[in-house]
Amino acid sequence: MGFRKKSALLLCMLILCLPSACSYGNRPQVVIGDGGLISGEPCSAPCFWNINPGITTEKEALQILSQKLNVKNCDSWDKDESGRDKGIRCESIGITFDNNIVNTVSFRPSEIVTVEELMEKYGAPDGIFVAALGISAQPPIAMMLYFDTVNMVIHLPEQDSRIYNLQSDTLVESVVYMSKTEYLSTKNLRQEWTGYGGY
Repeated sequence: MGFRKKSALLLCMLILCLPSACSYGNRPQVVIGDGGLISGEPCSAPCFWNINPGITTEKEALQILSQKLNVKNCDSWDKDESGRDKGIRCESIGITFDNNIVNTVSFRPSEIVTVEELMEKYGAPDGIFVAALGISAQPPIAMMLYFDTVNMVIHLPEQDSRIYNLQSDTLVESVVYMSKTEYLSTKNLRQEWTGYGGY
């Protein structure tokens, strides 16, 4: 998969996590907490609500989701000609499937999690990726952090700047867990982690 296509895929993972006002109206939001990211409850990365990319079947994942929320109100789609995986989005949770197995799980924590807390638990990231979000003269930029031991990509909030300023108190925007195969395909995108500061 080409660089542009894969980077677009990663940015689309963030979109999976964005709530859709059209679909959900004023219904109560599912309480995700930290999704187990720091607390490990009910399971820790790369497991979300006992859904594990590369292991959990589509049927099992849908059963787990249906115990927590009304899946009839979720947005779902089949694999299309562009190669986008089959998937489902329920409020701030997104899951994609490949050959009836969970390929990715993405979610937006409903509790505040900082990069410092993240690194206290998982160590320094194994790589980063900074991308411009648009084609204007100075589009906002976003950063992603990669953690190899748990096949995890962390999306950080966008910034209106030419340089992404990463600090210990930068908040985690969303989390993506991937199957090992999917995660390995992102390795060619990375830049080197050099600590806090500008990228």
